This record gives sequence, C-alpha cells and structure tokens, in this order.
Amino acid sequence: MRWKPEVRVLGFDDGPFTPGDGRVPVVGVVTRAASGYVEAVLHAEVDRDGDDATDVLADVARRAHIFPNVVAVLTQNSTVAGFNTLDLDALHDALDRPVVAVSRGAQDWAAMRDALLAGAVPGGVHKWRRIAANEARQVRHDGMTLVPVGLDAADAVTLVDLCRVRGLLPEPLRLAHLIAAGWVLGESRGQ
Repeated sequence: MRWKPEVRVLGFDDGPFTPGDGRVPVVGVVTRAASGYVEAVLHAEVDRDGDDATDVLADVARRAHIFPNVVAVLTQNSTVAGFNTLDLDALHDALDRPVVAVSRGAQDWAAMRDALLAGAVPGGVHKWRRIAANEARQVRHDGMTLVPVGLDAADAVTLVDLCRVRGLLPEPLRLAHLIAAGWVLGESRGQ
C-alpha cells in the first residue's frame, strides 16, 4: 500500500484517570500524515475497565464529518481506560479502515495476561482472549510495538513513520495524548 503524504489519519488515546473514576475520556485527533496538520478533534467517554471501548471508538469515528476522508486509524495500545480492551479486528471491520495499535517500547504480554486472568478485572478471561492474538502479530519498530490489522507489517511501519512529525509517536497519537491530558488535568505534559 502506498501512503500519500497528506492522507488523513485518526489517532485515539485516553486521558489520565484515578482508581475511583467510572468514565474516562478518550480523544481522537485527525491529522494530515506527513505534516501533522490537525483537521479534527473528537471526544468520547468509556467505562474504566469496561467493555465498551471498541463500540464507542467506532461510533465516534463514524459520526465525525471528516471520517469519509480518513484512511487509517491508530490507537495508543490495545487497551484504554485501564483494561477496557479494544477488539482491533472488530474496530477494523466496523470502520472498514486499517487499524494499528501503537505502544511505546515492548509490550509485556505476560503481565497483561496475569492481570486479566487474576480475577480482579471484570470479564478478564474474555478480555485476554480478545487481545491474546495481538502478541503473534506484533511488530517491533524503532522503540515501538505495532499491532497492525487490515494491513501488513511493512505498510504499518511505513504509515507510522509517515505520521511521525516530532518525537517517537505518530502525530495523531501524540496530539490525542496531549489534548486528553489537558482535558483531565487542566494542563498537558510531555510527549
């Protein structure tokens, strides 16, 4: 797949939260890939440690006026709001767009499995089954772990690199992180 420099890419990240929070904000940012030019900002909320993230992200994306022009979706990790796990395949199917979960560093799949199967997370067994396949399809690239769905590893790497304007993370995710943190804390830091 050949990505044009100005394709529109949507990135989602959740905001900071504390153990008592029931709902957690999730921000989506649509940017032009190579320039990072912001074209839209989306907002939704998901249940902390819930099971609604895939449906909520698909819904908020589809309702966005700019969505017909979006060519790919990036998520920060394959979980949001604690252990509200994303079904990357279902998100890909619902949006009919390639999806890439992007994480800083290496994923600790064993720690995720242990946490989800320990019994403290509601629906932990189901959630682990949902994300267990991600380990087999992960791609390590330049300090990140990518889990591509609907595109091959080489195309995922090319897309992520095209979207990197400043820093390690692709610009739609970097901006979603900053906006979500500012939304919750009143000020963003880092990234």
